[in-house]
Formats: sequence, structure tokens, C-alpha cells
Amino acid sequence: MSDSATMSVRALHRTDLPKLSLSTKAAATVLAIVAAVALPQLFHVIGAVSGQGTMLGVAFLPMHLPIIFVGLIAGPAVGAIAGAAAPLASFLLSGMPMLAMLPLMMVELCAYGLVAGLLREVKLPSLAKVVIAQLAGRVVLCSHSAQARRSPQHGRATWPPVCRDSPCSGR
Repeated sequence: MSDSATMSVRALHRTDLPKLSLSTKAAATVLAIVAAVALPQLFHVIGAVSGQGTMLGVAFLPMHLPIIFVGLIAGPAVGAIAGAAAPLASFLLSGMPMLAMLPLMMVELCAYGLVAGLLREVKLPSLAKVVIAQLAGRVVLCSHSAQARRSPQHGRATWPPVCRDSPCSGR
């Protein structure tokens, strides 16, 4: 790699971030999972009281935000673990997301947390990191959904309804 390319890569790398202990990362993981389970419930209550229904949750994606945040704060492993565990914890506690959507959301949120964590040390505005993580998560979701639809082991009775309302379905 040339000297100018090395310099430009170094210019994008942050060195001022603190190293987090294992107990801090564990606490961040648990806190992100709790927030990812509690925030959608709060949005459902606010939507029901205000007459908006589920529109608030669709607009703000409250389960996704804590996962992206923990990835940016604590790194890729914490983001990926919290992203995979949060939909499962939410399903076990509240029955949401629906069982058919659960694997897709686990993959999508895991990707959000992983990508956000990988961007942790990159010198970019936080908003740019969030947008990149969201785009990457949607790309992973759409590719996973497309692969699931092509898979011979999944019948047409299960996977098309799952993908019908997903952002990658084109409907």
C-alpha cells in the first residue's frame, strides 16, 4: 500500500475511544436488549393512546435504535449479540415480533449491531454511521429474504407471506 493510501486510512481511524471492560460490554448488551424490548412496547402504548396505531413504530423503528447505538458505543461483538438476542427476548416476553418474522429480525438486527460496531472507530459523523448501518441491515435482510424464498426446504405457504410486507418485497 502506498504512503498516501496508508495516510488516508489512518486519517479515518479513531484512536481516542476508550477500551471497554468485559463487564461494561456485558452491561451494555443487557441494557440494549432491555431497551430494544421496552421501547416498542412504549411506542405501542403511545400509538394506541394517540390514535396513531402502529405508525409510530413503523416510522421510528424503536427496536433497531438501541442495537445500532450499542454497536456504536461498545463495538461489533456487543452489537451483534444484542441484535440477535433482542428480537428473541421480545418474542419470549411479548409474542412480538411474530414467529414467522423472528428469524428475519434476528438476522437484520444482528447486521445492524455488527455494522454499527465496525463503524465505531471510523471517523464519520454519527448520523452517517447510523444510516450506513441501517442500509447494511436492510441489504442483509433483503438478501436473506430472497435466499429464503428460493430455498427448496421452505414451502410457499410460509415464506412469501413473511416477505410480502418486508421492505425488500417491492410492494
